[in-house]
Amino acid sequence: MSSLCPDVSSVCPDVSSVCPDVSSVCPDVSSVCPDVSSVFHGMSSLCHNVSSVCHGVSSLCHGVSSLCPDVSSLCLDVSSRCLDVSSLCHGVSSVCPDVSSVCHGTRSLCRNVSSVFHGVSSLCHGVSSLCPDVSSLCHGVSMSAMV
Repeated sequence: MSSLCPDVSSVCPDVSSVCPDVSSVCPDVSSVCPDVSSVFHGMSSLCHNVSSVCHGVSSLCHGVSSLCPDVSSLCLDVSSRCLDVSSLCHGVSSVCPDVSSVCHGTRSLCRNVSSVFHGVSSLCHGVSSLCPDVSSLCHGVSMSAMV
């Protein structure tokens, strides 16, 4: 019975040493998030600019084609490419909220893991503070068993 007491106290330092590592990961994860989201917002605004330029070219093209019928086949090509660009834009901007929610999810998960580890650590320190008492009780029980 007395062999249980030292084992419990030896586990405690190992558990509490894990805690700083987990909590140090959290700030790194959250610092990456704004960068990812700004990249996506940058892509989205660039995409909308390209799309507006494209629509400008398309409307110019239709204006020219009314004057010059030969240009109309070129206009059709430009406007079909425009549609592709705008659908790509919609794709990029729809991905944006997902990326930021993943970031927020990772951050909250990280905080939860960190609080679990701190909980385990405080429980462990509680057990560790009781351990000398348990150890003396164990020692007392083993001494009375010998008598």
